[in-house]
Amino acid sequence: MKTVKQTVWVIAFLIFVITAKSQETESNGITHLQVKRLNDSYIDVNYNKPIKNKMPIMIFCQGSGYDSNTKGFLGVIGKFKNLVVGLAIEKQGVKFADTGDKLTQEYIANNTIQNRLYDYLRVLQYLRTHADWWNGEIYIIGGSEGGLLGGMLACYYPNVKGLSIFSFGGGLNFGEAWPISIGLQEKADGATKEDIEKKINLAKDSLQLIRNEPTFSKSYSGSDNTYAWWNSIMNLRLENCLLDLNVPIYLAQGSLDIMAPPISAQKLNQNFIKEGKTNLFYKEFEGYDHAFFDKEGKSHLVEVITECIDWILKK
Repeated sequence: MKTVKQTVWVIAFLIFVITAKSQETESNGITHLQVKRLNDSYIDVNYNKPIKNKMPIMIFCQGSGYDSNTKGFLGVIGKFKNLVVGLAIEKQGVKFADTGDKLTQEYIANNTIQNRLYDYLRVLQYLRTHADWWNGEIYIIGGSEGGLLGGMLACYYPNVKGLSIFSFGGGLNFGEAWPISIGLQEKADGATKEDIEKKINLAKDSLQLIRNEPTFSKSYSGSDNTYAWWNSIMNLRLENCLLDLNVPIYLAQGSLDIMAPPISAQKLNQNFIKEGKTNLFYKEFEGYDHAFFDKEGKSHLVEVITECIDWILKK
């Protein structure tokens, strides 16, 4: 999520460029599609051109923020073009290739996890009717807030063949994880034990205030993070539905992740083991942060995402 603002996981690789806009257009092997919402606005969808008929879809769910990660993802998933069609859905108020330097009122007024889920379900409904190249199967990968969204989508939509979640966890809800993140941030900044405790308690108080007033007109920890957005995600424990999911799950976590504390992913993994479930594979990447940068500042995000995709496609 975006707070320590650019500490968020951000895909920093741009591979494809698209300029075409309309109901459905194609440019450089990417199809741009607009699907109408129930309120008559449009959902912007981009996907790699299918190379054959009856292929599954690999859906990407990006993390928080009002930048677009679509180009990077479609570039990476292009390595698997013989197996799946990569598909990414922009948030309302975000356009393809947006760099996150312009926060729109449309984004602020519509940014909740539930609205994002409705968009994904609407797009899949549209594709079931109109995409004759799709075989009806989907794989899902999501990071940070997108990990929560991807997990929810996998649990609520049929015909999911595999799921990968990275930099999110799932054992703790975000209301539990956020104060831990604050403590880790303060510790990393060299704060005293007393100051750390004060900041943790202040974070808990802020979350309670948000629960009492879940409005779009106020923000916390970033101008794009409205009270309404926080309230939409903070009480959701992904573990509750993942334990009833029987498809292969790859759970990736950086050991030095401050934004999504490793304890959340560790708890999810432990509870899968406790329940005797064997469909979750947990990998903790030693020395990597939220965006999979190592201690020397080198990014390993592309290789981690590639590993996640490769793993679920082989299961």
